[in-house]
Amino acid sequence: MRFGERISNPALHSVYNSARLASLENRELDLNH
Repeated sequence: MRFGERISNPALHSVYNSARLASLENRELDLNH
Protein backbone atom coordinates (compact mmCIF):
# COMPACT_ATOMS: atom_id res chain seq x y z
CA MET A 1 0.00 0.00 0.00
CA ARG A 2 1.30 3.39 -0.94
CA PHE A 3 1.76 5.94 1.82
CA GLY A 4 -1.45 8.00 2.10
CA GLU A 5 -3.25 5.95 -0.54
CA ARG A 6 -6.32 5.49 1.66
CA ILE A 7 -6.56 9.15 2.72
CA SER A 8 -9.93 10.45 1.51
CA ASN A 9 -9.50 14.04 2.71
CA PRO A 10 -7.84 16.02 -0.14
CA ALA A 11 -5.88 18.27 2.24
CA LEU A 12 -4.56 15.34 4.27
CA HIS A 13 -3.78 13.44 1.09
CA SER A 14 -1.72 16.39 -0.15
CA VAL A 15 0.24 16.54 3.11
CA TYR A 16 0.87 12.80 3.20
CA ASN A 17 1.81 12.76 -0.49
CA SER A 18 4.31 15.57 0.08
CA ALA A 19 5.78 13.69 3.03
CA ARG A 20 6.04 10.52 0.94
CA LEU A 21 7.84 12.35 -1.87
CA ALA A 22 10.20 13.96 0.64
CA SER A 23 11.00 10.57 2.19
CA LEU A 24 11.70 9.10 -1.25
CA GLU A 25 14.04 11.99 -2.07
CA ASN A 26 15.85 11.58 1.25
CA ARG A 27 16.20 7.84 0.62
CA GLU A 28 17.77 8.49 -2.79
CA LEU A 29 20.19 10.99 -1.27
CA ASP A 30 21.21 8.42 1.35
CA LEU A 31 21.83 5.82 -1.37
CA ASN A 32 24.04 8.27 -3.27
CA HIS A 33 26.42 8.65 -0.31
